[in-house]
Amino acid sequence: MANASSARKHLAILRLEIDKVLAQSRIGIHRSILVSRGIEVKTVRPYDPADTPSDIDYMVSARVSEEPELQPMSRVYYAEKEISVVALVDVGKTMSLIPQKQKHAEALFWLFALSAFKAHDRFRIIFFGDELLLDSEWIGDEDVLQEAVSRVVLYKNRQNMFRGHVLSYVAGLELRDAIIIMISDFASAWEGKAKLLTRFGFFERNIKMILFALDEWSDFRPHSYGMRLFDESSGRNTLEDMRRGGSLDKLAQAASAHFQTIKQNVQSLSIAFIRIPLLADPLRTAHKELMRLCII
Repeated sequence: MANASSARKHLAILRLEIDKVLAQSRIGIHRSILVSRGIEVKTVRPYDPADTPSDIDYMVSARVSEEPELQPMSRVYYAEKEISVVALVDVGKTMSLIPQKQKHAEALFWLFALSAFKAHDRFRIIFFGDELLLDSEWIGDEDVLQEAVSRVVLYKNRQNMFRGHVLSYVAGLELRDAIIIMISDFASAWEGKAKLLTRFGFFERNIKMILFALDEWSDFRPHSYGMRLFDESSGRNTLEDMRRGGSLDKLAQAASAHFQTIKQNVQSLSIAFIRIPLLADPLRTAHKELMRLCII
């Protein structure tokens, strides 16, 4: 009972943080990525400071407002089309070794989920890793998503073998008018994965994809001393060299090179690749990077 209460409290706090980010985007994180407003007017409403001058309907303002210049009316448009939002979340072994990775992944997929629910769009979450794949199917509210998340632990402890790659599975869904986000530490080899992405038909089917790489090494800085670390795989303590050119420095450089290779492999498909340091705020970092890339 205490764990359930703690989880609800954590989610409530997380939602407040997400609401702050969504409030900075006029039409939501995912909608501003994929579509602009439509051309058909749905209704009019009092002008909001976030509206652009082109939203103002001067004829309606003159007719219904006592002071049209001070109290103008804005047009509200129908969205161009419904958007499907799909989150691919890595729950493999390397994602479980560092709790911060799981927390960052949770914040990111809830960010896009709440954005979709707010716009009444479809959302789907697919957990994958270590021969496991759990697909929530299409869902439309927070309660169902929370149930899907709670089932992950149960299914990870059962025989749920999936021999293919999650990208092959998603390509088989033949999505249209969709945004796909993939959240992972990308610890596994990426060779050949870029070829799977060509099956998505990004341009023909109006699909946008963003890769969020959880980076545990981006904040590493060499020092002139060592560090004793616990190795989960062997159950032993190891003394790691933190000097420039030492063992940890080499791991950090290898991780950076690995991420750079993935980024180069997906650039030709206009896939955004965003690194999220584990010591950074994932929501603020994601929002900042999406703005820098002119995605929102």
